[in-house]
Amino acid sequence: MKRTDLSLHPDSTRQKMQLALAEKNARYEMVHKKSNGTLCEMEIFSSLIHIENRWVIHEIIHDISDKKRAEADLIEKNKQLNLLIQNIPGVVFNCINNDDNHMNFINDYIKEITGYRAAEINGTENIYYRKLIHPEDLPKFDFAVET
Repeated sequence: MKRTDLSLHPDSTRQKMQLALAEKNARYEMVHKKSNGTLCEMEIFSSLIHIENRWVIHEIIHDISDKKRAEADLIEKNKQLNLLIQNIPGVVFNCINNDDNHMNFINDYIKEITGYRAAEINGTENIYYRKLIHPEDLPKFDFAVET
């Protein structure tokens, strides 16, 4: 049995194997068919090696189906979390505890309060959230950031 017989897309498998031959090594992912007929996602490391006066393709193949499912679940959960955060009627942010309180993340509600879009805070305009806070309120803000 050839490896292309296991592939869901034999032509694509051939192309990727030829790429491995041309580059002498390659990493790629493919969907393969197991002997029981189920499909699994595979990560393939392929290289061309010279053994006893001939070139052979050496491959290491890993089933990454669980990894791919976990990645898809994480992407979906991040979408749900982002939707929740963007719809909270208040500012949600994550910042670095430094002199400017550089924002790692700030939701879009910031525009309702400051007039600045989230992309403008720490963006090319050099608008830092800390500079938008009234000086009398800075101790409260610092306490909230530190805790």
